[in-house]
Amino acid sequence: AEALRSLTEKDLIHPSERAAINFAPSGETAYTFNHGLIREVVYSAIPRTRRAHEHLRIAEWLPSLSREAPGQVVELLAQHYYRYYTLANLSRSRNQERRRQVRAQVVAALQQAGEASVARHALAKADSYYTDALELFGEEVDPSDAPLVVALLSARGAARWLALRADDAWNDYRDALRVWSATSAAIAPSGAVTAGASSEARGVA
Repeated sequence: AEALRSLTEKDLIHPSERAAINFAPSGETAYTFNHGLIREVVYSAIPRTRRAHEHLRIAEWLPSLSREAPGQVVELLAQHYYRYYTLANLSRSRNQERRRQVRAQVVAALQQAGEASVARHALAKADSYYTDALELFGEEVDPSDAPLVVALLSARGAARWLALRADDAWNDYRDALRVWSATSAAIAPSGAVTAGASSEARGVA
């Protein structure tokens, strides 16, 4: 309490007046920085590992508030999971199972945030969420990830179409078709070989 009072007196923070995003426990006051630059300076001063850990803690806490403000929670959840994933450098983790597990959580959160943004016609935000999700897969798409990548590209294309960005929308639809076609082509030869081997096996038998 003393620290908060000191920061308030120094004109660095003030009680939040935005009740819609006030997730403080009952009876407690939520505070916000007086200027975005102050927030950025404080945030950048926190060690990267600590920042990642705090983003994860918030992401794990937010679902408990889903009944109070579901729309707000969905987007905040996506933001904190995404920042945790990027700050923790999980894309370079040698533990592939852990990396894929966390990435799945992050992508699901970003996808839900994109859908929520489209529902309230915040198309620029939706575009950003879908783009963040797609960037987690990199340029080389694993066949097992192809259906999700296709879904994300199609969703972003739909959001861009609603935003009257027809050329960008068609590019997304073409990319979705390319990913799907490449995956189908990669799987087909394997199936053909398997079928051929099975026929030979029956002939030998």
